[in-house]
Amino acid sequence: MKLHYQCEICGTIYEREDSAKFCESFPTPTPKFQVGEVVAIQLRYDGVVQDRILSMKLVYGHNYINLDHVDLERYPNFKGIAENYRIHEWAYQFANYHQITKDRAYDSIFESSLEKVEAI
Repeated sequence: MKLHYQCEICGTIYEREDSAKFCESFPTPTPKFQVGEVVAIQLRYDGVVQDRILSMKLVYGHNYINLDHVDLERYPNFKGIAENYRIHEWAYQFANYHQITKDRAYDSIFESSLEKVEAI
């Protein structure tokens, strides 16, 4: 049986304990919006749409590398580099699906994928 470690902030599962602890060392970002708010979203393919946030969850930054693949002891300065990226990020689930990529529509969108969002 293989042992796994989980980040207590975002729930990401790692093979190495130092990876999970490294992930936990990053702060929880403050969400821009709350459940129930209606927001106007500027999307690349749908233009400006309005939708209600049904739920939200804190996740591991989708555009970041797998920490299990980084030798954290060999590269002690990696944390300084990593702080420039979103380690933890909010994902919002909306009432409707929206065209996020050319070929796919989603009802859950990462905060960093929202080009422009404002509360109505």
